[in-house]
Amino acid sequence: MDYNNEEMVNKKLVRYQKLEFVMQSVTALAMVAIAVTVLILAGFIMKKVNSIYDASMQSLSKIDAISQEISDAKLGETVTHINDLTEQATGDLATTMEKIDSIDIEGLNEEIGRLHDSITSLNEAVDTMAHPFGG
Repeated sequence: MDYNNEEMVNKKLVRYQKLEFVMQSVTALAMVAIAVTVLILAGFIMKKVNSIYDASMQSLSKIDAISQEISDAKLGETVTHINDLTEQATGDLATTMEKIDSIDIEGLNEEIGRLHDSITSLNEAVDTMAHPFGG
């Protein structure tokens, strides 16, 4: 290359600067695309986390209601006062059995299963946030 020919050097310099400008533009567009992708992924993840949270809270409230039914059945009191139970067997035992029968054990098991599913989904979402590119 002949650096004494100023016009040729200037043309090459202009061509290099144009190429550098194009590369900077491509880099800027790629960074904007990455930023938009991250924001979209964050939106989807937050939506999923919120739905998992809502499902977990519903399951917990149903479990709380069933626990309250169990507490209202006074099973512990029945066991503690077994002597009184034998004396009042007909009335109290029938009432206790009605309360036990009213407890929705199947519903409790379903809600525990749903809570397990929600926690599993939440764990997957946290893993996705911790390793967004599978790494």
